[in-house]
Amino acid sequence: MKGGDIPPRGKAPEKAGDRVRETTRVQLELKPQSFDRLNRLKEAKEAASYSEVVRDALAREELFLDEVAKGGRLFIERADGSRVEIRFL
Repeated sequence: MKGGDIPPRGKAPEKAGDRVRETTRVQLELKPQSFDRLNRLKEAKEAASYSEVVRDALAREELFLDEVAKGGRLFIERADGSRVEIRFL
């Protein structure tokens, strides 16, 4: 990208000043219940930021969906030894 060019929509500029930009800012609109959930997760994980919670959630979601796409199934094993399948839509 040449100086003064506008990056394509949804793309961060390749450089910010003299350094390469490695993140993209995203703004979310959440219902109060969703924000409460985000805040509870942040506290439970002792995460440094909401971004950390979202990044971790995205990584898990991607892992789960990849496994399901390959024919895998996901389960939670409870303390009593019973297992419950987690289904993804």
